Amino acid sequence: MRSIPSFLALAMAALAFVGAAQAQTRLKDSAANRELSDRVMALIAKGDMEAGLRLAKPYLATPEPEVEAMIVQARLQTPMLEMRYGKPVGAEFIREDHAGEHVMRIVQICRHEKHLMRWNFYFYQTPTGWVLNTLNFDDKIQALF
Repeated sequence: MRSIPSFLALAMAALAFVGAAQAQTRLKDSAANRELSDRVMALIAKGDMEAGLRLAKPYLATPEPEVEAMIVQARLQTPMLEMRYGKPVGAEFIREDHAGEHVMRIVQICRHEKHLMRWNFYFYQTPTGWVLNTLNFDDKIQALF
């Protein structure tokens, strides 16, 4: 028979595991994926990249420490991006691509005063719904064609 303290420790560990497994939010369909990318881009286009990334965070398949590191890097890079490309002036949906039934990419741009940033949202359909597998951005305008 287990002692009460070891049983409680085991139960708390099980709850922590369940909580971690359920922490990621799923999206129900392609339309929800598009809606999320639009909402993220609206914040980024207003100059609040950190808020946009925080909005995406619950849907990302990336471990939380990596997401937090991405947010910190975005916070540090924002002034340099604005010096080089100017302030954000809007966002624009470019396209949606599917690779089979379970992988989807949404490409959007954040327009700046002098250039643009291309944002790629890669979604993967799991048995319990869609997750944002990868989110990245760059200034490769030629990759839009």
